[in-house]
Amino acid sequence: TINLDMRKRLRDLIPALSVFGSAVGNQMIEGKMKCSYAIPKCAELQAYLPDGARNKNSLTSYEQISDDFTTRRDDLHAERKEDEAAHQMIVNFEIIAPGTEFYHKFTLVDCNEIETAVLGRATELWKERPYVGGKSSIGLGEVRLDYPEIDSTKYMEYLQKHHDVVISAITELEEMLK
Repeated sequence: TINLDMRKRLRDLIPALSVFGSAVGNQMIEGKMKCSYAIPKCAELQAYLPDGARNKNSLTSYEQISDDFTTRRDDLHAERKEDEAAHQMIVNFEIIAPGTEFYHKFTLVDCNEIETAVLGRATELWKERPYVGGKSSIGLGEVRLDYPEIDSTKYMEYLQKHHDVVISAITELEEMLK
């Protein structure tokens, strides 16, 4: 059965859960944040971009894709004969070329000021570690974020004032999931 009281209580006590959504057991909690696709600003997709994001001099999507490679060796734990060489493999993969611009947006639906401040805090934390995707250890996935600033003060104040209640609610969730 769906426990509406629990859902409302969790939304009230843990604003980040309310914004981003979650699944707790069989309880689905829809997030209030909607996230659009990140659309590359390329010649082929100009019609899908809002007027302020269009660029008539855009490169094509093919000009914004590049290749990279890495190598993988099996010599860490493999047993080989004395005269047998280690096997090495080249792995090729496509990357988005550095400098490619994307149009992207977040939309908050029916959020109060604390929930709105949650997104502000999330973008602050993202700017501290601005990566998407994999292979960040070899220099891939770093992004420059250019979103409007959202003040996170109300959320941070909420966490300070209601610290014990939030921790208690999270502990209760952990117990439910065991």
